[in-house]
Amino acid sequence: MKSLRAISYLLFLSLSLLYLPSSCIDPPESSVRPYIYLNGSNYLEIPHTSDASELSTGDFTIEGWFTAEKGMSDELYSLFMISNDRGENTLALYLDPELNNSWVLFLNHEYMRIKESSFDAADGEIHFVTFSYSRTDGNWILYLDNTQYYSGICLDCLDFQNSNILIGADYDKPNASVSNLWFGRIYEWRIWKEYSNSDLIIFKYEHPDKFTLHYTPDWGDYNFGIWRMNPDENLMIKDESPSSNHAWLRDYP
Repeated sequence: MKSLRAISYLLFLSLSLLYLPSSCIDPPESSVRPYIYLNGSNYLEIPHTSDASELSTGDFTIEGWFTAEKGMSDELYSLFMISNDRGENTLALYLDPELNNSWVLFLNHEYMRIKESSFDAADGEIHFVTFSYSRTDGNWILYLDNTQYYSGICLDCLDFQNSNILIGADYDKPNASVSNLWFGRIYEWRIWKEYSNSDLIIFKYEHPDKFTLHYTPDWGDYNFGIWRMNPDENLMIKDESPSSNHAWLRDYP
């Protein structure tokens, strides 16, 4: 079922390329969706919700568009984090500003360093991150832009019951203070209740606006959330999926 949905989604968006005017295809940066700038004193929180239990029992994909700035702190920058029911970090991705082009993935109580590469998150460009996990066979993959940087197998792990999701920070203590704040822009962010294969990830990277142009709420049966970074006067970022897992822009400390 998951592969059929992925193929259907990819086919739908591929066909849309044939019927869109050229002005709609891969627009310049000036027309890219809104963003929130995180400056080391703020972060995004998606509070714990009953829907998070679905991430503990099924496949999921986290994806988002971002920029980074180096030289702002010597701590690891946390791009995103999901906690467990005790408020402890379970899954997180960090940029190490001290080591050029180096990333650290925290997965199931283990830190894994992605060695230096040609991928420079602080080059002034907008970048795409994808982490996808299949509970069926335990396979997980991490993509930065259109390149797979890490993969592995983790069976019966990643407990997200009653979890908080943070974008641009992680927890210093369980469900308490935050740390490792991000410096840079956060654009559209999405979480799917589906595993994404390499073809789908690369397609989304190569055609960043195709999803935005064609998304409809009836995709919600396998969409945990989509946030387009348009906060209201109460600093709430609406979840545009039927799940209504709204995010909040928080100040630190």
